[in-house]
Amino acid sequence: MSVMDLLSPESTPPSEHQALKDRVNEFTHENATSQDRLEKAEYHCQMAVMEVEALHKRLDLKILHKGKGCAVVTDLRCFTSGEGLIAWRAQEAERKAKQNEKDELHRQEQSKTMVFSGNLLSKYKPDLQDIVATLHLLTDVTKVVLTDTIKAHLESQTAL
Repeated sequence: MSVMDLLSPESTPPSEHQALKDRVNEFTHENATSQDRLEKAEYHCQMAVMEVEALHKRLDLKILHKGKGCAVVTDLRCFTSGEGLIAWRAQEAERKAKQNEKDELHRQEQSKTMVFSGNLLSKYKPDLQDIVATLHLLTDVTKVVLTDTIKAHLESQTAL
C-alpha cells in the first residue's frame, strides 16, 4: 500500500485523512530544511578546506625559506549556520578576485624583460626557478641543475 493509497478519501475517515496530510506536509518541510542545512554545511566545508590549503601554502613557504622540509597533513570537517555560508561566499568572491588580479599581474610580468642581479649560488631554489621560468627553460630539477642551466643559457646568448 502506497502513501497515496493511505491519503485517498475512500480508505480513511476525513479527520485521519487531514492528519495524514498534515504529517506529510511536516515531513516535506523538515526535508527541505534538512536539504538547506546540508547545502550550507557543504559550502562551509569547502570554505574551511580552502582556508586550510592557504595555511598549508603559508607554512610550506616558511619551511622552504628555512631550508627544512616538513609535510603537514590535515583533514578538516566542520559545520556552521547560514551566516557561515554568507561569509564563505564573500570570501570566495574575494579569493577569486585576488586570484584573477594575481594572474593578470603574472601575465604582465611574463611579457616584460626581467633583470636579475647577484650571484646564482647565493639564490634560493624558488628564485632560480623564477629565473628559469622567465628564460623558458626546464624548471623541475635540483638547484645545481638550475644553476648550470642558467649559466649555459646565458653563455650561449651572445646578445646578453
